[in-house]
Amino acid sequence: MFYPGMTKGRATLSVLIGIICIAVGGIPLLKLNISTAMPQLFSPFIVKIMLLIGGLLLLYDGFQIKNPLTGMIKGTSIIGGILLFIVGAAPLLIDTGMLNKQLPFIATLSIPVTVLEGLLVFFGFYLLYDAYMLSRRFF
Repeated sequence: MFYPGMTKGRATLSVLIGIICIAVGGIPLLKLNISTAMPQLFSPFIVKIMLLIGGLLLLYDGFQIKNPLTGMIKGTSIIGGILLFIVGAAPLLIDTGMLNKQLPFIATLSIPVTVLEGLLVFFGFYLLYDAYMLSRRFF
């Protein structure tokens, strides 16, 4: 359900996670020196984990916070959350070898890291936009 205290906390969480996602995805895309100084923080594994967490966060956002004008759930957050979850989980399952045993054709599928980083930056901007819209309507 919706109430103002939840919206303020949710907006703050969206801003924090959005900034982290933009940094983790954007710094390697821009080829800044920070990504070479701390390669563990900007590794493809971390990007995949962040996409997985982002997908779960969007699913939660879509079902918990309803549009106050219509009272309906947020369909774009649900669809985006499912897509981000799949895009984050599939490469992790392929890297660990869990999907290769049952479905051998999936082993040939690979998503370039730059595409994953671009999705992470897009997700970060979506979270910032979502937090802005929540704060603009209710505060």
